[in-house]
Amino acid sequence: MVDRAFKAAAFVGVSLDGFIAREDGDLHWLTSRGEAAGDYGYDAFIEGIDTVVMGRGTYEPGRTYDPWPYEGLARRRAQHHSPP
Repeated sequence: MVDRAFKAAAFVGVSLDGFIAREDGDLHWLTSRGEAAGDYGYDAFIEGIDTVVMGRGTYEPGRTYDPWPYEGLARRRAQHHSPP
């Protein structure tokens, strides 16, 4: 077992209303500008991590991306289940 310190960092894209996706789960506002949007440090951030954690609402549409932007990184999906 490797003994190393745990380090967590976040890089989040949100709209002015504080949400990542629209109520219907649409991420078009975030993905539509492509390269024209710039990376705002995202490329350097991704190069320095080994695991991606995202919510189910972001993960599910992301599974359709071709190519998958997180190739080579471990991925974990977080979700909330309401009690019965």
